[in-house]
Amino acid sequence: VPFDSEPPWPGRWDKTLHALSFMLLMIVCSGPFNKKLRVPVLLALLLCGLLIELIQIPLQGRKEEWGDLLADIIGLGSGLIILQFWLGDWCLWLEQRLGLQ
Repeated sequence: VPFDSEPPWPGRWDKTLHALSFMLLMIVCSGPFNKKLRVPVLLALLLCGLLIELIQIPLQGRKEEWGDLLADIIGLGSGLIILQFWLGDWCLWLEQRLGLQ
């Protein structure tokens, strides 16, 4: 959100939204792959989060926040934990239930 406008949510929610977004990205982007590729997916998403912050450095009206990157990392870790201990191979399960495999 540019500096001269107010975000549509209270300021304290910014980091929560970052964490939830990257948690969901981790779960969705890892779904089609086997467990061995979860770490590379995590690293690719981490790189995306880093690039988002780096791109904002030269932009007028934007400011990089390294706290956002930390929230992204927390979200990615949470997504990985959820995949590891709860959702597992959710994509394969869904494909089997829909008769796609």
